[in-house]
Amino acid sequence: MTCIMFFSVLVCDQNRCICSSKPTCVLESWRMKITLNGDLGSGKSTIGKLLAEKYDIPFFSTGAIFRNLGKVNNMDALKFNLDAENNTEIDAIIDGGIVELDKKHDGFILDSRMAWHFVEKSLKVYLTVDDLIAAKRIMADTSRDTEQYSSIEQARQ
Repeated sequence: MTCIMFFSVLVCDQNRCICSSKPTCVLESWRMKITLNGDLGSGKSTIGKLLAEKYDIPFFSTGAIFRNLGKVNNMDALKFNLDAENNTEIDAIIDGGIVELDKKHDGFILDSRMAWHFVEKSLKVYLTVDDLIAAKRIMADTSRDTEQYSSIEQARQ
């Protein structure tokens, strides 16, 4: 049996993670559904991609979907997210897509701030990070080409 190992305490800084207790097997890889939620810049996509590769299951990110939709609509991700707050049609499209993912796949990793509402049986993980570390990560992330900040201080807000 292949399983994901989780630890009681996981402390991460900018470069490494330290586990402070014995691992526990919580999910078999062929049917695992993990929803990653957390602060901006907390490592949801990084951790999600690593887990998906290790356990050979698909990785999805609603953040990437929003960034792409923003590009298509000639908006940066921040403006598109603000517009989505007032446009329930955008939320319905994203949320409906998540429900379909849940029906279609036996296992996946999903990086999303709200997906845990729509994935019936998933391990729900919340990641948090110091705001200065998050700002540095965001500024260094070249995949965020639609999210531009002029300074660390602006990214921290």
